[in-house]
Amino acid sequence: MTMLFKQLIIPLLVLMVFSLSAIAAFADTKGLLIQPKPPKSNPTVPDKDKIVGTDSNDLPRVMREDEDAIIPGGEDNSVDGKFSLFEEPVQSALVAWNGKEQMLFLTVNQKSLVGTRAMISIMPLPGEPIKIERSERKIITNARNLVEKKIIKHPNYKRDSGTNPVVYKTEIGVHKIFVWKIDDINTLENDLNYFIVQTYGKNYSLLMSKKDFEVLKKYHGNGFKYFAFDLTEINGKAEKTKETILYHYKSYFAFYPIAISQGGSSGISNIELTVISPSGFNKVGTSLGGMNEKTLREAMEGGVEVDLSLADLRSISPEIANLFKRNGRAKARIFQFKGNLDGNYSKENKLSGLNKDVIFWQE
Repeated sequence: MTMLFKQLIIPLLVLMVFSLSAIAAFADTKGLLIQPKPPKSNPTVPDKDKIVGTDSNDLPRVMREDEDAIIPGGEDNSVDGKFSLFEEPVQSALVAWNGKEQMLFLTVNQKSLVGTRAMISIMPLPGEPIKIERSERKIITNARNLVEKKIIKHPNYKRDSGTNPVVYKTEIGVHKIFVWKIDDINTLENDLNYFIVQTYGKNYSLLMSKKDFEVLKKYHGNGFKYFAFDLTEINGKAEKTKETILYHYKSYFAFYPIAISQGGSSGISNIELTVISPSGFNKVGTSLGGMNEKTLREAMEGGVEVDLSLADLRSISPEIANLFKRNGRAKARIFQFKGNLDGNYSKENKLSGLNKDVIFWQE
């Protein structure tokens, strides 16, 4: 029995020593690759037949492991010591909120500051998602044009104003989108890494800076449990307009996230936001990280809200008309925001930081 034990254990010890040497040699030549550990309760990946969509956000950033990493704060792409991966010079959006559900139509121009990279954008959601799908930019344009015409004709128009964390998954063109319900914010990075590697392959890993985590933690502390992650690839050759995506979810307030951009993007951004709601607003979500009422009203084009009939809404989109069919009509306004996405005031261009969200409702 002793002889048999020696015959078995000695080859095993030799094999273990050889394996450890091979791992050390690999780490020395290729650089140490740290694989994420599985979370305590593995996220369940939805079955392929449950994926919505017919085709085969901005804080944590996804980067291919076969590319050179850029260290936060390095000379390549730091601005005043702040690490940034991309710019979002233009955001165009339409919010249609009926008091219980919201449709957010969003298109963003992005430009990479670090060459070709896979980027992941994050969209905090006030409630559980209903659907996410490809939409058309013309819906945003149609809404803006219609509302703007009515604003100009308005008598008060001011002409001088200027369980399973993955609860949804879809692919829309180049967009790989999944919605994550955050229960434990402290294990988020590890859980996300595990999910991304398991779902999209080992060529991707998650890089989350301390700034990224703090912004996400703030949203989570304000009651946001759902976050939509949009994994795409952009390059540094030219600014690229991403496809218009519709996010449809439950919400008890009209909402557009701006502060979320502080983590991964930088530079000056122009945000053009059309918001349609059942009525005017007299409550704002400052306690949830929203702008105060004075700031919102000063940002309204023409300083007025206008009425939209069901026919008006139908001319924008049948889906939006259906959202307000019980209300019969709606109120609309256009907000214009310009500022620094890093959230800080700039003495050079005298622009404030975009560090608050748009949140309001009618009591």
